[in-house]
Amino acid sequence: MSRTVLAFVASLLIGGSAMAASMPDRSGLSYDENVIVNTVCFKARAKSDAAFNECVQKQITALQAHPTPDRSRLSAAQNHKVEDKCEFYRRVGIADYNDCVTAELAGSQKSASAN
Repeated sequence: MSRTVLAFVASLLIGGSAMAASMPDRSGLSYDENVIVNTVCFKARAKSDAAFNECVQKQITALQAHPTPDRSRLSAAQNHKVEDKCEFYRRVGIADYNDCVTAELAGSQKSASAN
């Protein structure tokens, strides 16, 4: 009996390690990127940890193809305007959100150079 219990505990420890290893690495994400990923993957969390981790990995992969644009030169008012326009996409996906922000930044640069 004790060997059975010991084998069971060992399998849990090994299985737990394997599950932890399958979690995507989010250490390179900014706070805002993490918030967007968590928002997008919220429903997958209810299904299972595997579904959540798969969703997170898809968002990280999408982020590589659609990097977060630099908004450091925007005024608070300009940043607020961009957020208002792109808020919806924070719940759709990080690629869609970053594409929206990129488009808004390009539009604001065009209007600034026209003035």
